[in-house]
Amino acid sequence: MGESRPAPIRRSAAELRALADREGWTRVIVPRPGCGGGGLAWQDVRPLLADILDDRFTMITAP
Repeated sequence: MGESRPAPIRRSAAELRALADREGWTRVIVPRPGCGGGGLAWQDVRPLLADILDDRFTMITAP
């Protein structure tokens, strides 16, 4: 797989947040975007999401 890019990760996170807001979700668990198959390190991706995803979102390492 190719390396993930920051812009689509941020856009997807914003879409996920909008969906969670609209649906009233209080807890969302998702794999760390761009990590694993995407080839990025979590310490590089996490700051990209800090202003988008709030404490409702739990990022996990997927196998």
